[in-house]
Amino acid sequence: MQTPSIFYPLLVAALATAAAATHAERADRSKPLTMESDRPCTVDLLRQISVCSGNVVIAQGTLQIRADRVELRETPEGYRQATATGTPGQPAQYRQKRDGGDETIEGWADRVEYDARADTLRFVGNVEARDVYSGAADVVVCDGFTGNVAIKVSEGLVAMVDALLTREWSAAVDGHPGYEALRAAFDHVRRRVDSSEYGGAPLLGVGAACIVGHGRSSVSAVRNAILLAHRFATEGIVARLEQDLQAMQGTTS
Repeated sequence: MQTPSIFYPLLVAALATAAAATHAERADRSKPLTMESDRPCTVDLLRQISVCSGNVVIAQGTLQIRADRVELRETPEGYRQATATGTPGQPAQYRQKRDGGDETIEGWADRVEYDARADTLRFVGNVEARDVYSGAADVVVCDGFTGNVAIKVSEGLVAMVDALLTREWSAAVDGHPGYEALRAAFDHVRRRVDSSEYGGAPLLGVGAACIVGHGRSSVSAVRNAILLAHRFATEGIVARLEQDLQAMQGTTS
């Protein structure tokens, strides 16, 4: 996908918090933690901090963090915290097996922060507009103008691609022996990129479930927005977000 030139000077901050650690291999927590690097590490016994640089690799079971520089800190309670920093051409990398399956979780960022006590990972850095849909970030934070432009361009692109595919589909596939199977796959992709399937987006920062829908939402979009609000309310998502944020503030203070 070619990205409009208006995006290129606008690097948006990408932050993904805790999601990876939440689904990571639980057995790794009891495994020993090792750290290797090209250059000797410096150790501050008084502050319980070790700093390594040069192709640093942290390993604990299936968990692996690679970076140019890593600062490893041990808390008074015996828990470890690591901050891995990459270089402009080589970001810090995280890799770990997903709990209960063979799938592997991976992530890259300018800085990766690992907290063994809170069982969280934080990926912090910049992402180019062309990488927003590549999976490089779970959460993208930007100013309102940039975000609105990104949303409008995305909406227009999805509508254009949908129209093109529908037209080509009708001309080439209609009447084909495998029509039904192909149609099911096509409809699945269409639903994944159809904003009405999601209903709206949660407005964070308020004390209750609040879903913001599009100004021209269809009947389907309104229905799905109501279902999303119901899920937020019944599952106590707002309260869980508050608890997680308070826990994060407690570990970083």
